[in-house]
Amino acid sequence: MVRKTKILMALIAALLVVIAVISILFIDTKNLLEEAQAANAAYAKTAVKTQKKIEKKQAKIDDVKDNLDTVKDKNKDLKSEVKSLKKANARLEKQIGKAKDAQYKAEVELKKYKQRKSKIDNVINLAKSKLGCRYVHGRCGPYYFDCQGFAWYVYHNTVGCITTGGCHKQFNSVSYGYVSNNLSDAKRGDLIYFLKGSYYSHVALYIGGGKIIHATTGGGYHRVVITSIPRSWASSFKVVRPIPNVK
Repeated sequence: MVRKTKILMALIAALLVVIAVISILFIDTKNLLEEAQAANAAYAKTAVKTQKKIEKKQAKIDDVKDNLDTVKDKNKDLKSEVKSLKKANARLEKQIGKAKDAQYKAEVELKKYKQRKSKIDNVINLAKSKLGCRYVHGRCGPYYFDCQGFAWYVYHNTVGCITTGGCHKQFNSVSYGYVSNNLSDAKRGDLIYFLKGSYYSHVALYIGGGKIIHATTGGGYHRVVITSIPRSWASSFKVVRPIPNVK
């Protein structure tokens, strides 16, 4: 009986030890579980914060990408604009080149015009200085003239581009240049030759305004005079420009 009691007491003691061990293990397990839960909560909190940081960084990355795309688009537009500006500049340079060429040509033409005008003024001024000089057939000045001699004198002593020897011969010496059958084409300094049949018989210097200066026997003058262009010349004449024309 005593032996059974001892065995029972030993079993009870062992059971208590087991219960104590189980209690200790349960407490340790609970602590470990709580620590694990706390660690998991901390990890989750950290993960949330990390996720938010990642999302913010991603948002910034997306903004940078959007800005980069915008910059690329603007750069593309700028390249297109630069290309257009280069084309416009090329066209402008071409227009400037044409304008410079036109200006140069205009300056050349103006210079020619001034030179021609100066020569014409010299011719007409010399012709007017001989107003009243007597008409003498075959004379070429300086105080007596016939029509072709007068034309020769005023040109020979200013420009020197015609010959003498009669109206017909003189016309042939200057008719290689500008010749017209229209009196409205006449300009200051032109010579107007009157055709009688097939022969040029008279010449006058046109001074503008429908007026001519010439050595003539017509109208009873017999001297160098300024007159209007005779109506009889309306269909039988040639306008000749000894000094090159500037249009």
